[in-house]
Amino acid sequence: MATTYRGWLHKAHKGVLACKEKRWFVSDGFAVCYSKTEATSRIGKFDLRSVSELDEPEPGHLVITVRGKGRPLHVFLNHLERPGAADTWRALWASAVPASAVRPPLQPHRNAELVDRFEEARRLQKPASTGTPGSSSASLVRQAAGRTAGVGYIALCSLNGSCQRGVCRYALCASHCATSGPWGGRYCASLRD
Repeated sequence: MATTYRGWLHKAHKGVLACKEKRWFVSDGFAVCYSKTEATSRIGKFDLRSVSELDEPEPGHLVITVRGKGRPLHVFLNHLERPGAADTWRALWASAVPASAVRPPLQPHRNAELVDRFEEARRLQKPASTGTPGSSSASLVRQAAGRTAGVGYIALCSLNGSCQRGVCRYALCASHCATSGPWGGRYCASLRD
């Protein structure tokens, strides 16, 4: 199962449950952003590593509490255009957030393979506010020595804190990345074992 998914979801406008807005969501690694259309720039974002609670109090109604945000985000999985999309969103987000944040209704949606990928990404990442020895982008790139560039695009990183994208176990950040796209972050080349 991939760590990237995109599609139309509904969210509550400023926490008002009766006022639902259709938004284009992109979940890529730990980064989630949303916009009014596929082509417009993002109007909201959050990092799945910062989720303190992920709950589904009613079927199809996800409540995502992000540390540092004033109010929880309410996302609605009803009326999705693709069959199985609701379960894909549940599995992806329930597997990416810390296990302690996942409330009982979403526990069965945690996917062991995805959890392993996200845990490896956490292990490879440098904490944003510390200078942990051996975890700089340069040292991670050195660890990648001898690996060959992967076919296609697998994952991206947040090794220096400015890039808010996730790392899978097959990718490490390259020091030269392009600054473009909806993330306003850095795109990194993938490297395979």
